[in-house]
Amino acid sequence: MATAELSVTDLGAVEATGQRPQFVVTLLNEGELALRPRAQVYVRSADGTVRGTTFDSGPSLLLPGGTGEMLFDFEGPLLPGDHVLEAEVYYGAGGRLEVEKGFVVGADDATGGPDAEDGTGWYVPVGVSLGTAVLLAILFLLWRRKGAGSALGP
Repeated sequence: MATAELSVTDLGAVEATGQRPQFVVTLLNEGELALRPRAQVYVRSADGTVRGTTFDSGPSLLLPGGTGEMLFDFEGPLLPGDHVLEAEVYYGAGGRLEVEKGFVVGADDATGGPDAEDGTGWYVPVGVSLGTAVLLAILFLLWRRKGAGSALGP
């Protein structure tokens, strides 16, 4: 008799700066039957609160020995901190897998702001300071060229 066996070979986040978080579930059909897997993905914070859930019908047909990826878009931003990604995969006649994996969202990942650890957060304040200094120097030179009294009036 032919068997239906499925395994999750990878579960993780897809990094995409400035976009909604995405998660991927990679499946391997280890059985002798073609499968049409479905999956539901949950994201929970460290305290167990479910932050979101999404459902996908999966690859249209996963042949024996074949692999397939299921990509899930997560609605809204994730708050900084520890999270758990949990996938429930359904296949065959009553087949079910449950896999979970922890991940961390940093403060800059959630807000999309500059990453101070990479050293890029200093550009804006330094640029504004230099621009202000140059503008003040030009105004001072113009004031001095016209004379101290003429800049104040006729």
